[in-house]
Amino acid sequence: MPARANGFWMKHAFLAVLIALVPGSAFAQGGSHGIPQGRQWSWVGVGVDNKSDSCAWITIYWSYKSEAHWRIAGGASRPRWVGPGQRWGSRERFNHPLLGPQIRTRAQVMSTANGQCTGKTGRPDITTQINLSPKGPGIDCGAGAELTGNRSANNYRIFPNPLGPGFNCR
Repeated sequence: MPARANGFWMKHAFLAVLIALVPGSAFAQGGSHGIPQGRQWSWVGVGVDNKSDSCAWITIYWSYKSEAHWRIAGGASRPRWVGPGQRWGSRERFNHPLLGPQIRTRAQVMSTANGQCTGKTGRPDITTQINLSPKGPGIDCGAGAELTGNRSANNYRIFPNPLGPGFNCR
């Protein structure tokens, strides 16, 4: 066998042995070889309970503690109007629950009463943030908010509300 062909086969044999020995490679089988089993992500319930007397434009943001930027939630969690006395909720999927998920809820309270939740967003523009405790993959929780206040006193506040017993993420 020529020297060039012999080197080709030795290189490929070495790579085949290396691939077979690396955990998580195509040849590894089952959880005993370091392959994660079960659901590796978590759902976090988000939403707002509007206990104020005004409509509010609600925007949910999500991030991880290690990141410097926030993303606006999409899909069922996209920004929307929530009327006085209404509750709205959805959920966000965190693919890396051990990295410290964060939820920020922003409420832009409508400054005038037009009888409908439409039109321009108003002031005050208030936010609350929940830093979630890493509970591990597959463990779901809730990180909602509650909006209170009234137009005459102009004392709107938003604060964390864990969306019921057993759902606290902190």
